Amino acid sequence: MVSIGTVDELCRTVLAWFEQNCNLPSLRPSKRKKILLYQSFIFHFSLVVMNSLKELSQRTSILSDPSQVPRQLTQYAQQSAQVDQQQDIITRRRLQEQQEQQQQQQQQGHSPY
Repeated sequence: MVSIGTVDELCRTVLAWFEQNCNLPSLRPSKRKKILLYQSFIFHFSLVVMNSLKELSQRTSILSDPSQVPRQLTQYAQQSAQVDQQQDIITRRRLQEQQEQQQQQQQQGHSPY
């Protein structure tokens, strides 16, 4: 228990509490916690893999004509890259517009903050 009677007593009791409650064995996760963390990781990893396989089977002909998969994946990657480029352009335009607005406000003597 921490006592606040005097400054010396406070320091002594805080250090005693710290030594009792914050040593390495008490801070390490128990074996049960480690097992639960590991199981949780495996579960979430399995979900990611299953969702990826589901998406692969929906977006490609892997089940009906596997020979087409490389071409389909290349097309999908190119389309994704185009979408990313378009989003980057939009983001840059918005940032540029915001900067221009801030400059105009500063020139007019208004602070945006």
